[in-house]
Amino acid sequence: MRDVFDRRNLVYGDYSIVFQFLTPPYLIIALGDYHDGPLLDLTTFSFISDEIFFAPVYNKNQLKRAIREGIELGLPILLLNINRLFSFRKFSDLNNTLHELLNNYDGQVLITTNELKSKRFPPPPNAPHYIRHLVDVVVFLRRSNHSYVIYVIKHPFIPYSKFVWRFSYGKELPLLSFISPSLS
Repeated sequence: MRDVFDRRNLVYGDYSIVFQFLTPPYLIIALGDYHDGPLLDLTTFSFISDEIFFAPVYNKNQLKRAIREGIELGLPILLLNINRLFSFRKFSDLNNTLHELLNNYDGQVLITTNELKSKRFPPPPNAPHYIRHLVDVVVFLRRSNHSYVIYVIKHPFIPYSKFVWRFSYGKELPLLSFISPSLS
């Protein structure tokens, strides 16, 4: 699964599995209105590390500052729930805010959001077309019984694909032979 991600990533749906594949140190920038509930659910972490940095963001100015500081640190940056701070009407603000991060930053960036309600499957992400265009990878994740279903929508090397990453009682099973050699 780790090999599915690239430098700039858009992950949507049930993205809680992402925390299992990120290796500290990294920066989590959690976006949202504090009236809408907690910014981060700590139960998604299997462990807490001193090398995981957290920046709560409640408005556009705080986001710009957190991104600037993240770039200065040179750490991988995980933007959690862009949809909680930027609605469809504010997509142009989101584009302007993330422009430098997606165009000029050499570190890894993961942007998470929810999916839009749609009759299509997999549904489209709740993100502007500009962001979808700039990222290298777009992945839709859905949890099912004892597995995650991973839809690779956009990737520089993998065509549109559907993978099932199975787990059983805490034991991880490999995704694919070309991603995880232990399968063959």
